[in-house]
Amino acid sequence: MEYKKTLYLKNLVFTKNDFVKLSKILFDKKIKDGGFVSIKIYFEDDSQISDDNIEIFNCDYIFERSANSIKLNYRDSEYKKTIDIDIRDSRYLDSSITIESSNQEWFLSVYKLFEEKINNIKKQNFIGKVFSNSFATSFISMTLTIFIVLMFKYFKIVDYTKISTLYIFITIFLIMMVTTMTLVKIGELFPNIEFELDDNKPSKRKKIKKTLKWIISLTVAQILIPIILNIFFM
Repeated sequence: MEYKKTLYLKNLVFTKNDFVKLSKILFDKKIKDGGFVSIKIYFEDDSQISDDNIEIFNCDYIFERSANSIKLNYRDSEYKKTIDIDIRDSRYLDSSITIESSNQEWFLSVYKLFEEKINNIKKQNFIGKVFSNSFATSFISMTLTIFIVLMFKYFKIVDYTKISTLYIFITIFLIMMVTTMTLVKIGELFPNIEFELDDNKPSKRKKIKKTLKWIISLTVAQILIPIILNIFFM
């Protein structure tokens, strides 16, 4: 009988040390049960590095480019025991650990070991959890849209009693669209899984600066949409 289970990971922040700890589990199994281990690191520039030595994580020069995916694999010599670890610094792609074996005792012990390791990995903060959740950002988008429309009414920037239903519909639609675009750009800073590899920090800062420019531009657009439409429909 084959035993197989996948641990899906989200709202976690991985460091080099976390990858070293996960790799050690695989190499311990290699020593005890034979087989082989492979490590693959994928970068944002579409390049990749493969190795079968845990020391790869101690080579700082490797991470001069920003890594966005790291895969660790273990296979015993008879292909009856496998561990596949696929961790992605991404908002849209799943990260997971899959364990498979015909040996129930081995399967349960490995599964429990990984559960313990994952529970000790740093969790994302509240903001990260909110913006990495598509449903949460959709709710925030709708709430902000209603707030903005009511704000314009309260401050009498737009008098909705003197304008057409079409104007109101177009205004709400455009504000919601712009709000959603803003939240999507913010959400890109908060993927389901984040990498905190020291040499990735400059890249993260560039992303933040680029995203903030988007946020400022789209926020201004949110304010101008009702005013501009008011000029044409009044």
